[in-house]
Amino acid sequence: MGYNKMQFTFNRNTFLKLTNDEIMELLNSIIKFDLYTMSLDWGESAEYILKCKGAEGDVLVYWN
Repeated sequence: MGYNKMQFTFNRNTFLKLTNDEIMELLNSIIKFDLYTMSLDWGESAEYILKCKGAEGDVLVYWN
């Protein structure tokens, strides 16, 4: 089985209101990749995307 990669586009301001745990829970509820880590730079600047790594694949979140 190949490694999966999923991409989403969300409102960054909405994500800024959530804790890291809430974000991981939200993304894990959308896509079952068993996410275990995520980047934090996205919270510092909108030029960075949110990247999550999981046992079943990666998730990339872009901002609209």
